[in-house]
Amino acid sequence: MQLEMDENSSEMAKLKDYKDIPAWSKGAIGAVLKHGYMKGYSDQTFKTGNSITRAEAVVALSNVAPNIYNTAGTYGDTTVTGNVIVSNDGVTLKNLNINGNLYLTEGIGNGTVTLDNVTVSSKTLICGGGMDSIIINNSTLGETIVQKKDGRIRLEVRGNTRVSKVKLRSGARLEEKDLSDAGFGDVEVDNSGSTVQFSGDFNNVEVNGNAKVEIISGAIENVIVDSSAAGAVINVQEGATISTLSTDAAIQVTGTGTVEVAQVNVNGVKFEVEPGNVIAENNVTVQIGDKTPAPTTVATTAPTPKATTISTPSPTKTKSSSSGGGTGGGGSSKTPAPKPTATIEPSATVTTKPTTTSIPSATPTAKPSDEPGDEPGDEPGDEPGDEPGDEPGDEPGDEPGDEPGDEPGDEPGDEPGDEPGDEPGDEPGDEPGDEPGDEPGDEPGDEPGDEPGDEPGDEPGDEPGDEPGDEPGDEPGDELGDESGDGQDD
Repeated sequence: MQLEMDENSSEMAKLKDYKDIPAWSKGAIGAVLKHGYMKGYSDQTFKTGNSITRAEAVVALSNVAPNIYNTAGTYGDTTVTGNVIVSNDGVTLKNLNINGNLYLTEGIGNGTVTLDNVTVSSKTLICGGGMDSIIINNSTLGETIVQKKDGRIRLEVRGNTRVSKVKLRSGARLEEKDLSDAGFGDVEVDNSGSTVQFSGDFNNVEVNGNAKVEIISGAIENVIVDSSAAGAVINVQEGATISTLSTDAAIQVTGTGTVEVAQVNVNGVKFEVEPGNVIAENNVTVQIGDKTPAPTTVATTAPTPKATTISTPSPTKTKSSSSGGGTGGGGSSKTPAPKPTATIEPSATVTTKPTTTSIPSATPTAKPSDEPGDEPGDEPGDEPGDEPGDEPGDEPGDEPGDEPGDEPGDEPGDEPGDEPGDEPGDEPGDEPGDEPGDEPGDEPGDEPGDEPGDEPGDEPGDEPGDEPGDEPGDEPGDELGDESGDGQDD
């Protein structure tokens, strides 16, 4: 187990020869002093210039791991305080509580070690074991680090087992079988050039190197590929599923398994089989099979539905399965408590991240025939001040149908000089009711030639008081035939 360097250890500062400790070694010396693996000499010195003796090395190793199991057999039914070391093939730890770290060392070779109902309060480091497995049954482990030189090691979890977190610093195979608890928790692939295999149901797998990742069977909720993993290959075998794959590195995704959603943030990503839905950053191309990649386009928010996240409690896996041995695909099934899942409309086409496209405010667009000073709605030939419907020659105030020269209030057919109420044919000076030919002063019923005072039936020359038939010179009372000067009795 690699210790964290501690250059500022308070225990190291107590040493009388503290100033004589080389700077390059202060971090390591501070770490072993902090954890009690070494204590220095009784005179409160560390004597960094001296060689370590055989006896001192044994004491130091004993302090590091007071519980060493280096002979095949079964050990347990107790609680141990301090670190535990297993350094041989064929060791079984059963009903054992370890209040410290557990080391499965290189001495195991390619052999088998079984942990049965074991609880490790701190970390577990696995450097030995082969494809015949490190078997973990009904056990609880904290952070577990796998670091085998040749990368050929299999970890199999069964029953009521929970491993909180796994860091793969070498190749390995993680397999779940007959589970009734969470099994493996989150997994980090922190190596390059090796092969990592998964068989079972996993929550989150983070790839931080250009390893080859093979999903043999089962499902992985989220695969997150870091930018440091350029060149990695993810193989999804038939029947296996990745719910969501997000990549910040140019990788290849091979195999005939299923990738439901692919979030692609960089160019150079290739898929052998088209995912159910591809979401790409702007100007990112995605190659699918032998198709020629094309630049993605900016999608507007209107036609693209947003993913809906369903919030649920933290996942608690319940597993039950049965499968074959070491190298087989091994069927497994989990009934995890629901996890947040992105619900996205299925689509077989490449889409892009929704980006909001602002719509500019509408502004009047000048027509080719508009002239300087024209306003919206002006027609060719309109002059300043014209209103919609005005014709050439109309003046301000003209109404539809007005002719040149019409004044406000004129009606259709009015001639210049007509006044309000004039009818067609009226002449200047005519009053309402005048008929054509009437002269000023004529009253209704007057005929042409009538003079003021004439009554209906008067003839030209009649004087006021004349009766029909009177001749010029007749006086009132004259009868027909009377001559001028006749009296009434003549």
